Amino acid sequence: MKYWISLIALCGACTASAQTVTLDAADGLKLYGDWSASAQEGKGTVVLLHMTVPEGRKTWAPLLPNLQAAGWSVLAVDLRGFGQTGGLVDWEIAPRDVDAWLAWVARQPGVDPKRIALVGASAGANLALQACAGRPACPTVVALSPADNELFGAAMMKSFLGRSVAIYAGRYDRGANTVARRFLKDDQGEIAVRILDSAGHGTQLLEGGTPFLPQEIEAWLARALGR
Repeated sequence: MKYWISLIALCGACTASAQTVTLDAADGLKLYGDWSASAQEGKGTVVLLHMTVPEGRKTWAPLLPNLQAAGWSVLAVDLRGFGQTGGLVDWEIAPRDVDAWLAWVARQPGVDPKRIALVGASAGANLALQACAGRPACPTVVALSPADNELFGAAMMKSFLGRSVAIYAGRYDRGANTVARRFLKDDQGEIAVRILDSAGHGTQLLEGGTPFLPQEIEAWLARALGR
């Protein structure tokens, strides 16, 4: 696969040190993301998969400062059908796009392939869970408001023996609340489920009545990635 890095001005969700990255998907669609490399070799890396809103990767703005202050490399991508990537939404192809991004990240200078964590919101949470479940080297995943469907079922939770998962959902977000609890049915490994006193969904939980969540996610990731 081909990729290009352009040192151009980025979206408001990104820092001045970030770079716009494009990656050719298997079907030729150009995927877009923002890459912020750590100044320290061997530091952890966090990959962000957004919820299903047109703004795409920009919705991670409330969390990015915490991740970058921790010294980690960060990749925030626009999934197919959203943001700068565009194209049609296709949840059967999207997991392959995530695989391609993770392979790209693992090839970057200074990145330790065993210290790549994922954070996802809504549909992005399911993609993050699926990608981490299928990679024994993935140490942890944070899922905000995941869903349960035929592509991303709770059965994947059996794959996390010896690893960790943090799941967050709003108490008044009935669908995500129910799914978060159901994900404990067949779980393995260290699983934390927190039901927040909120009606927010996905990255909406990072603001509003739960502004402490970015710090909490940072602390969770630090246990697996170090600082």
